[in-house]
Amino acid sequence: MSLQAMDEDYAEHAGRRISEIMDIKKYHELGYKGKGIKIAILDSGLGPDYLQALKKNAVRWDSDERKKITARAKEVGKKVYCDERGLIVDFTKEDSTTDALEIDEDDDYAVDQNGHGTFVTGLIGSVNPDCPGIAPETEIYILKLFNDEEMTYSAWFLDAFNFVLDNGIDIVNLSTASKDSKDNPFIEKIEELTAAGVIVVSAIGNDGPTQGTSESPADLHTVIGVGSLSYNFDRVATFSSRGMSKKSMLVSVGVPKPDVLLPGEEILGLGLEPGVCRLNRGTSFSVPMLTGSIALVLSAIEEERGIEYRK
Repeated sequence: MSLQAMDEDYAEHAGRRISEIMDIKKYHELGYKGKGIKIAILDSGLGPDYLQALKKNAVRWDSDERKKITARAKEVGKKVYCDERGLIVDFTKEDSTTDALEIDEDDDYAVDQNGHGTFVTGLIGSVNPDCPGIAPETEIYILKLFNDEEMTYSAWFLDAFNFVLDNGIDIVNLSTASKDSKDNPFIEKIEELTAAGVIVVSAIGNDGPTQGTSESPADLHTVIGVGSLSYNFDRVATFSSRGMSKKSMLVSVGVPKPDVLLPGEEILGLGLEPGVCRLNRGTSFSVPMLTGSIALVLSAIEEERGIEYRK
């Protein structure tokens, strides 16, 4: 499993904000900003300054809600920071057994060292007008699955997936991809998520333009696989993977992937430094565009028709 970002120093064109690419203003003006929708971002964490802001505003819940929301984290030996918009869990830490809401400003808990998770999170929830997010009122759950060396393990993902199931997450954002299409425990847990009604959105990979390069779990038929469009939206981005789904080809006929193509070149989003926007490209960053868009739609349905209709 790897993060699906391209070389950040490469850029042929000027960067563009999400608000310039997608007509989100009209939805925001109607009050649809993702309120009430829970999104889990399984990635490399969040920039230290953004994390400290969340930690300083953490809520010391004593209610049943706190017990419920931290139950899974404590079970697997994790601490969790909660605030009014979501929470933070670092699944790469094996010794995080202190009080779930103990605040330590010098802690490196869930800190994003490479900027990938911060950028992905910002495309969904940023309130910075220079690089705004699509759904800034969503409840965002930062689940760190990649350590400082960008390494991860299936076991960490399985713990995170169980956490998703236990905490009523609506959408899982996976700006990641794996060439291993035979990791059965991982795949079975993904299928358990989708069977439970969780929407899973995943990057198809950056190994294009050759056919047969689609990666897991985006090539599963139960997962929305997202690829990238070129800067002018007139073709598939050269780097975007594509082809028939490998898993289904083993038992029947392959399904063409990706399912959706969205902009993925020269996107402006949050950098690690507060208030600074940076350029990025890759299928990783097409994924949160769809995740945020789904959140807008779900929040609009919930507001107009009620939560039961939305479910």
